[in-house]
Amino acid sequence: MTRVLTTAAVFLLISALCYGQTDGVKKRGSIPQEFSLPPQGATLHFTSPLPPQLVKPDYPAVHRENDFEGVAELSLYVTAEGDVVYAEVSVGSGDEAFDEEALRAALKSRFPSGYAMLDGTPTDFRISVPYYFLLASDPENYWHTRLELARVQQQYEVVMREFQGLAHSRSSREKAESIRRRLEDRVAAAKRLHRQLAEKKELAILRLRDEIASAKETLDGSGRPATARNTQREIPPEQVPTTVVAVQQVNIISNAEVVSANDIDRLNQELEIKKSYL
Repeated sequence: MTRVLTTAAVFLLISALCYGQTDGVKKRGSIPQEFSLPPQGATLHFTSPLPPQLVKPDYPAVHRENDFEGVAELSLYVTAEGDVVYAEVSVGSGDEAFDEEALRAALKSRFPSGYAMLDGTPTDFRISVPYYFLLASDPENYWHTRLELARVQQQYEVVMREFQGLAHSRSSREKAESIRRRLEDRVAAAKRLHRQLAEKKELAILRLRDEIASAKETLDGSGRPATARNTQREIPPEQVPTTVVAVQQVNIISNAEVVSANDIDRLNQELEIKKSYL
């Protein structure tokens, strides 16, 4: 029991460095009575030649002004006809504005009819979609790792509730030991992800410093960079793996363009954003 408490204390220290989850499950929409998810473990096939029409959320103005970024993961409940009837935040961003914007966008989205097939028949389904709110480029996939860390934190909290329930039951030593091992596994995963975040932050800072130095070298006589870059960007799905029912992968990236006088100003602005990361 003492070892479990020690594990909990270590995880709380790590969690304090991670952005917090929003209180309670946020959701929108309603599940029709006739809606029916496939049986647990069933294999769905996504064979539609048409992509889903996923609406990007608006970037909260206050967060754009304060260079604040985040990511939330939502579970979307989709009918066989392709209507998104219900959405809930499965992994909160830690910020209500981001979560609410993601929920609003989710219910405006639509999938092609028959997008998911079960034994050759169109079926209702549930799909997990990350909503990234990014102000700067992220080739290091820093925010994907932040999402992974938030998932681990949620898993830890589930196991911790099991541990707390031991005090009110006559549990076997084997069960207590099993819970202890699961808690330690989650702590180890959190430590690993936190190290990755520190490394990715450092890599991003070094990359931007190199880009700033290179941009300064290419200044023309007018004092402006020889080339300008577009801050609007898309992350290919293969660069940001997501948790999705069966085999389908979907990402949503909402970019608020960083306004700056020239390319060097934009890079310096991105650098300051990266410095504020965990």
